[in-house]
Amino acid sequence: MDVKIADRFRPLLAGAVSSGRYASAEGVIHEGLRLVEAKERARADLKRSIEDALAEDGELDEASIDAAVADKIAALRASN
Repeated sequence: MDVKIADRFRPLLAGAVSSGRYASAEGVIHEGLRLVEAKERARADLKRSIEDALAEDGELDEASIDAAVADKIAALRASN
């Protein structure tokens, strides 16, 4: 698979490799994918937790869950 890297990311990629933190550009990309995977897993876990909490109060719909997740993420970002 060929991946095109936006020009604005090229210095970050080159710096990560030249610093020795990563052996190759592929290593940097793999780390980025691991971070995306962890973020998606955390989002799914959070969504499940919110869904469970909301289920105690009655019927749920996808829009309510997504709104609750978005509110929680915004609160977490604001606290950092």
